[in-house]
Amino acid sequence: MEQKLRHFRSSLYGLGPHASLVGQSVSTLDLPAGSAELAELENVSVFENVDVESETLPLYVRGTITGRPTGRVSLAISVNGVIVATTVSYLEQGERVFASMIPEEALVSGSNEVQVFVLDGVSDDSVLGSAWIQDSGA
Repeated sequence: MEQKLRHFRSSLYGLGPHASLVGQSVSTLDLPAGSAELAELENVSVFENVDVESETLPLYVRGTITGRPTGRVSLAISVNGVIVATTVSYLEQGERVFASMIPEEALVSGSNEVQVFVLDGVSDDSVLGSAWIQDSGA
């Protein structure tokens, strides 16, 4: 039972739509020049001064797609240059939004860079497209 729990915990963030990207460095991936998508992250400031010894960590990433998509969009989330989760946008009160948990091991004490990338294509071999990131300040 303990072995099953360890496997589940280690691969939990690889359950998204493009699991093969989890653990890859953003610097090793092919990033196209630009995208018409705009990802607006909520509460980016909570990642600016993280204390990894704290009882509560900012492990929830949420935002809005404000570009042109009318359907679901696949996204990859990186923390400090490494893809840590993938997710799919969904419709909530007329807005295209996305959300994902991130592993606590991805965070470092101090400032953490969180990025969101729109995935081009629908297969597991998709390349990352870039998304412009804004802090909604909410």
